[in-house]
Amino acid sequence: MSEMLKAIAEDVGKPVVFEKYVKNTRVDQKDVLNIISSLVKCGDELVLEAAARVYVDGKHDSHSRKKVFNTRPWEYDTVEEWYKDALGGKDFLLIINRCERFDEGLVEALMDDVCLPVSRQNNAVSFECVTFIGDYKYTPFGIHIDDGDDLDGTVLHYHLGPAPKDLFLWLESEVPDIKEFDYPNDALKARGETFTLEPNDGFLLPGSKYYHIGYTHGFSVGVTLVIEWVNSKSLIRRAITQYASDLEHALVQQLQKIEKAGLSFDDFFPRKEYDFSMNQWIQSAFHDLAQKKKSAGGFVVPTLERNPQTWNKSDRLYRKKRFPILLQESGDKIVIYTRFRKFSIVNNPAVRVLLDHLVEQDDILLAELYQQYETGISKEAIDYIVNLFMTYRTYGTRPN
Repeated sequence: MSEMLKAIAEDVGKPVVFEKYVKNTRVDQKDVLNIISSLVKCGDELVLEAAARVYVDGKHDSHSRKKVFNTRPWEYDTVEEWYKDALGGKDFLLIINRCERFDEGLVEALMDDVCLPVSRQNNAVSFECVTFIGDYKYTPFGIHIDDGDDLDGTVLHYHLGPAPKDLFLWLESEVPDIKEFDYPNDALKARGETFTLEPNDGFLLPGSKYYHIGYTHGFSVGVTLVIEWVNSKSLIRRAITQYASDLEHALVQQLQKIEKAGLSFDDFFPRKEYDFSMNQWIQSAFHDLAQKKKSAGGFVVPTLERNPQTWNKSDRLYRKKRFPILLQESGDKIVIYTRFRKFSIVNNPAVRVLLDHLVEQDDILLAELYQQYETGISKEAIDYIVNLFMTYRTYGTRPN
């Protein structure tokens, strides 16, 4: 067990620097470039707005976000080279939230390093990955604390450099007069602790206990992994929020069918089908949330869908078993949970055998898959199932 994992397991409750820790992991800047590339290729303004925040000269700047994501990162070897063309010469910070949505490489490195070992010890935990990129001096939004009313968090910093970064910390209980969102003066710094992160250092921050602010001494890239120790209150909130969102989507679809058919609401929804208790509602939401979180390795957002996929029968399907595919029979449907998504397909013995095969394997020759199952399932049905798993990034393809 690494020193970082020991500190997490023992809940040391204080900040710790782990010198050159990142060198013993697979976290690197190529993964960060891949995340930026995924966002650029996505081109969806709503996705970009939700995922990325850009600060220029200390101020939030949504206009510069467009310029940032018009600079193609795959033409550069390092994040710094890309940054210089995107917004070089300015105090610039790009924050990408929920990086787990956009690239498997970084997520797999974090899962192997921390997420899987931590989840084995305590499955009441969830993860989120955030990157900080730029030469921004003080963190633009000032002194803050990573806190919530219903969770307790720990934040792991992977400082990739190349410039060092200072972190100024104050224990919440010792600075009742601190002003959030301000920048610290020398007198305030003297009341707290200062940690300097050199390239490839790791840093553990009990985020819900310390006010903090960063200061960069030049261009740097930082990857943070937020570990949230989830309690019953946060589970209820998340489950109801997720279930309400799913229910609203389903109702909109059904109401469109009602209008098209010229039916009334009561004609389309017999009372016995929608008169259920809040207790049943929350139980169902809990189950769905737990299954989706498990299928995503503890991360709690769905991956960004790939564009419609094409493949040749000579290709191979491959996947990482870090992300399990979970199956559940429900009446005439098979419910599938994968990468924090849920969908269902018609249940029949041949489909179930195919799905079991996809669950158990991590490297499949497509030609053999079609040859083995086409007698019981139509080619179109196999195409549909394979494309679902590829669209949701459960499986990928590569030449044989």
